[in-house]
Amino acid sequence: MNKGALEDRYAKIEITKLIEEFSIKRIIETGTYKGWSTKEFATLCDNIDTIEINLEYIEDAYEFLKDVTNVKIHNGSSPEVMKNIISNGEKNLLIFLDAHWENYWPVKDELNTLIEKDVRPIICIHDFFVPGGNIFVDKYGRRTQSNDGSKFGYDQYNGVALDLNYITEELNKLYPEGFDYHYSSQVSEVDSGLIFIYPKKHDNL
Repeated sequence: MNKGALEDRYAKIEITKLIEEFSIKRIIETGTYKGWSTKEFATLCDNIDTIEINLEYIEDAYEFLKDVTNVKIHNGSSPEVMKNIISNGEKNLLIFLDAHWENYWPVKDELNTLIEKDVRPIICIHDFFVPGGNIFVDKYGRRTQSNDGSKFGYDQYNGVALDLNYITEELNKLYPEGFDYHYSSQVSEVDSGLIFIYPKKHDNL
């Protein structure tokens, strides 16, 4: 069974709510893989860009998405591609970050690209640490269960967890007026944790 991130029905519900609340016009996904999540995103928004560095996966994604007309597939390192496809100050943008695996974590570089572009997007990060007990996935794909039985997995490389502490410095620069966030709350077929990040709402706006 193909299990892209949006096979998680609860994640899809949360992302759909954010798309509606923030009037999202474009979704950029990093880490296309086979295109499974990309195809789901294409049902939620009219304009989808997806980025994959692995040429083998790109070929599979092209085949899988050949009949999907509202998706643009980009080959390259996600921070560099994002620099080319995001307009300065672009609005109504949702970024789904899921390229953090193998030997290079691009998450900080991806966030720094968004800072350079002066955008305030909605950000969803897959395979994220959800407080309250987790399983984690090491760089070899092995999952280790926590003691308190949580079902959410997250990425960890060389003892560093993909968690809020890891990206707080970049988020504070990206959202100078503050940000809010929430985590995955229910587990479905896909057991990976997610964080949803968005600009803080101010009463005077």
